[in-house]
Amino acid sequence: MPEQEADPALVIPKALLSAWGAHPVSRKGPRPRLTVERIVAVAVELGDRYGPEAITMSRTAAELGAGTMSLYRYVESRADLLLLAVDAALGAPPPLAGATWRERTAGLARGLRRVYRAHPWAAEVPVTAEPLAPSFVRWTEEGLTALEESGLDVSERAQVLILLWTYARAEGELARDQARVRESEALDAAAAHRAFRHRLRTLVPEDAYPRVRELLAGDLLAPEREPRDDGTERDDAEFDLAVGLILDGVQARAARSGA
Repeated sequence: MPEQEADPALVIPKALLSAWGAHPVSRKGPRPRLTVERIVAVAVELGDRYGPEAITMSRTAAELGAGTMSLYRYVESRADLLLLAVDAALGAPPPLAGATWRERTAGLARGLRRVYRAHPWAAEVPVTAEPLAPSFVRWTEEGLTALEESGLDVSERAQVLILLWTYARAEGELARDQARVRESEALDAAAAHRAFRHRLRTLVPEDAYPRVRELLAGDLLAPEREPRDDGTERDDAEFDLAVGLILDGVQARAARSGA
């Protein structure tokens, strides 16, 4: 009985086989004009320019100057194309750097953030088989290694990595959403910040929500909090703060466990 009929759970998607180099394209017949690598590179470019909805077989083929049907020789479906594009966008993790596990883990989290800032559309693609793609496996290996001296066991380290990864992914998606809002209102980052501040001042009653008013007065409304035009300095500090709070929790748990 064929493997597919015996146990469908044992069937590996061809996109994953292709990503791992275990499902090469047939070389019979004329030399192919396209390659999986070239197709995926174009798909990533489309995602960077227009978002994940632009990564389709027809649009990718058009960018390549090829017929849509010709892509199916290399990639079986749009879902497979998205998987391969996300895998390529994530790429290889940066080398671990830092004297302590906290520094190494924080550096890895910043690396993930850079990926999702550079390719925010990747955060919009639902997670399906991607955790088994080469890039995800590589980042996971590096993350577990970075946390190795934290005192947590491998299962706990995996949960911390998922938390950091989810935060970096969500932060990238939020940055894209904010950019879309600014674009729709024709505002740069500084003007958008002023607009947000003004609307909060106007809409939040002075005699209600005292904790929110305190936050607005002491943080969002402080002149020194004005971001640079690209907002990076403020965003970097806020990201590092959140990651530091997560790692504080890791350190406290390890201490309670006697590590």
